[in-house]
Amino acid sequence: MTKPNGVILLMCFALPAWQGCTNTTGQDTQTRTDTDMVTEPQEIARTSKEPREVMHAALTMARGARADQHQALKKLLPTEDLLYRLDTHEDYDDVGGKLRIGAVLEALSENPSPTAREVIFSLTQSPVFIDDTRRARLLIEACIPYRPSPPEVIKFWNNHCRPLDGYCDISIDAMIQNGSEPALELFEKKMLDPQHEDKYKIEWLRNPVFVHRNEAPLLAVCERLLERPLPEPLQVPLVEALFDYQPDTWYMQDYIQEEPPRGKATEEALKILQSIGEYALKKVELPDQLKEQVETVLEEISEKKP
Repeated sequence: MTKPNGVILLMCFALPAWQGCTNTTGQDTQTRTDTDMVTEPQEIARTSKEPREVMHAALTMARGARADQHQALKKLLPTEDLLYRLDTHEDYDDVGGKLRIGAVLEALSENPSPTAREVIFSLTQSPVFIDDTRRARLLIEACIPYRPSPPEVIKFWNNHCRPLDGYCDISIDAMIQNGSEPALELFEKKMLDPQHEDKYKIEWLRNPVFVHRNEAPLLAVCERLLERPLPEPLQVPLVEALFDYQPDTWYMQDYIQEEPPRGKATEEALKILQSIGEYALKKVELPDQLKEQVETVLEEISEKKP
């Protein structure tokens, strides 16, 4: 028995929207849905007043591979409108708290996409973004993974490593962690810059240099520094940082650095260290205790040789 045409029409309209009566209707609906999904993070980042929503949208774009979303972040992040919807003024006043912008920068720095790194590099040149001390420090750290350090990052680190600017400690640490040739060349220049007081340079030696003293590129820079030579008040501290470990003398109790295992140093690193030690024994006036320590390390290196 054939059903009346009206019944057929009614059944057709009773179907769910995604199962419309024609393929054309279904395609239009699906296309519209896909477009909404693509634009949603940008729209939330542009308009939401809820910090958590803004952060989620920004993280979605920062972690993704879409160049258009990275371009959107590139435009949005250097604006006070976005920055203070992401982290409120109260958040900035809470010195002990974490800023949401830090998670966004971290996500961008971990993203291998060239367009993601463009966002980071553009922020180093944004007066609005780096005007805040906490954002600037977070950005200094976010630049560490890029090797070799591009000119934009070197310029940014250099500008944030001025005497008594409040950034030297974190910028020097970033240069040494990065470990690429441009970064270490900048560190070398800062060590030779008379505008920086020796007491701060000694802190650099006892912290990031000490922590990374097993790394051959850094040791090569230290060798050059010692042979230039460094000003006399810095020569012994440099040798100490490479050969000795005095936690009770060097650090406050809550900031003690752990001694890096010498066994993890590569053959190349040990060869440079041996050269430094031999030079120091001949050319630097070492205290007796340090002289003995250098000799001990040199003996250990010799025993490791085949």
